[in-house]
Amino acid sequence: MLVMLAVAPGARAAGANGAGGVPIAYDDTPLDRSNQQMVTSYADMLDKVVPAVVSVYTTINVPQGMSRQEQMQQLLRRYYGGNSQQAPGPANSDTSGRPTVFGVGSGSILTADGYILTNRHVILGPRDEPVDGIHVKLQDGREFDAKLMGSDEKTDIAVLKIATTGLPVMKLADSDKLRVGDIVFAVGNPMDVGFTVTHGIVSATGRSSLDLLDESENGDGGTFEDFIQTDAAINEGNSGGPLVDAQGRLVGMDSAIMSTSRSGGSIGIGFAIPSSLLRQVVRDLTVYGTVRRGALGVVVQDLDHDLAQAMGLNSTHGALVNTVDPAQPAGMAGVLRGDVVVKVNDQDVDSAKKMIFLVASNEPGATVALTVLREGAPQVIKVRLADRDAVTGASQPAETPAGRFSLPNPNGAAGVNAPAAGPLAGLTLEPLTPALRGQYNLPGNLSGLVVTNVDENSPYADQFTAGMVVVEVNRRAVTSMAQVEGLLRPGAVNVLYVYNDGHFGYEPVLLPGQK
Repeated sequence: MLVMLAVAPGARAAGANGAGGVPIAYDDTPLDRSNQQMVTSYADMLDKVVPAVVSVYTTINVPQGMSRQEQMQQLLRRYYGGNSQQAPGPANSDTSGRPTVFGVGSGSILTADGYILTNRHVILGPRDEPVDGIHVKLQDGREFDAKLMGSDEKTDIAVLKIATTGLPVMKLADSDKLRVGDIVFAVGNPMDVGFTVTHGIVSATGRSSLDLLDESENGDGGTFEDFIQTDAAINEGNSGGPLVDAQGRLVGMDSAIMSTSRSGGSIGIGFAIPSSLLRQVVRDLTVYGTVRRGALGVVVQDLDHDLAQAMGLNSTHGALVNTVDPAQPAGMAGVLRGDVVVKVNDQDVDSAKKMIFLVASNEPGATVALTVLREGAPQVIKVRLADRDAVTGASQPAETPAGRFSLPNPNGAAGVNAPAAGPLAGLTLEPLTPALRGQYNLPGNLSGLVVTNVDENSPYADQFTAGMVVVEVNRRAVTSMAQVEGLLRPGAVNVLYVYNDGHFGYEPVLLPGQK
């Protein structure tokens, strides 16, 4: 399956408009679902919506030496840049005679004086560079040059401004009140064919583990996702356009699809950034010029069935804290490594990315209540958040230490002789020495046992590599093999805290034998 995206997802959960920012029209009343009779037309509602939808065109002078094929590849990589074409004549060329690449997307008018919402990727060039021109075309045919007022790469949101007044505006609803099955409409200019409306339902909400964002754009390893999923047809050029409810209110911004086609055709799996994120991002961009996000100063990882079992938990929901900076907010408030965060304020945490999103949805300086499980017992810890941009190791997901996908067979694979028995069959662990630290480039303050050899037939060969350090076994620090042997539980899933290539993480290890 090919993931077609344009998204670097989310920055704020739901919240009030807050002070400052552009005066966006907002209606937070729930959708009226009382009409259960057959509806024969939405034409009157859409007549009010469509005038507030615009086409967004971009131009960029093609760098010298960039082939036509490379232009197309780069534009397809951006997915939603819309149609790209080599300009046919001098009128569409720059002063040096180089052709111009065109991109097309969509947008929503937020204010009568010309603030427009769209996707950030719509106003980027084929190499993610700033474009040479942004132009907006209204439904009535008028065209304006647009100024970029601000953009945010982590949410793929941009705000434009055109110099006019008296415009029709798009009213925003509260996306947190959406329900699966609600009717929605995607409005935009797909493939530059002209303004188009497609129809579907809300297929799901809160999609937060799709990995739609290219993490190379993030740099800090953190992504923000909280998508609305819909089967309303979304195609290239729809990007930045509104997803509206049956009352004509914007509930999301069309931003990504999944497709089996390299051309990115819709197969009924589309994603929109919810209005609850859009409101806060727009406010921050128009007031501060950037998006402010809170941070705990921890690294977290997902819980799978094996880790949950090893830690005595009955659910995989939550974010397991595997690194805490004692000088940052979470550490100073009392959060400990091994805590499992199950709620941020009153919102459930079902994954590491969800926790990161919920924390980053709050401004620096805000206080959040974390519900954590510690040794299986719940407790609430209040944390005053720092600024994410100023925190090294902000709330981030951990890298999987060894790329493990499932627990190995501790008795060896069928037809393969298992290595010699031992507490961790086929692994050689040695106490850390200066020579071993130098050989594997390990920090001087790291303690534990370093893996110096992994037998190819070891049932743990997919979990461990030479140079990894076992720091803890079942929540207890270890510095000798005697301690390891004393702490491992035969016939059970054990949890090891390991260091690998600059990252810490928890690894479940299943041992053979009887308890």
